[in-house]
Amino acid sequence: SPHGHQNFFLELMAPVLRKQALERMCGAYRPTLDVEYVCKVLKIPDGGGAETETAAEYLEQMGCVLEKVAAAAEDGGEERVVIKTKESQIKMPDNSKTKSKLM
Repeated sequence: SPHGHQNFFLELMAPVLRKQALERMCGAYRPTLDVEYVCKVLKIPDGGGAETETAAEYLEQMGCVLEKVAAAAEDGGEERVVIKTKESQIKMPDNSKTKSKLM
């Protein structure tokens, strides 16, 4: 589009498409789903530090129930954050009317 309408369209459609994708992912991956994987697939920045907190907050606004779990010893034994898919009720984020930092 010559006047930048594609950016406007993306801002409107990205939350809807993320919600639909997250609903399907939560239905397919039970009982848990790794947040790092979700951020990668849905193109939510998860580079560590403040961005990680922003991604977790965004997923919580969408209705995800997050939990920290210990990884297996062969994976380094570090904690990872997962979405508890059975307890999560996916919805549109509350701030969908405002411009997201995750675009």
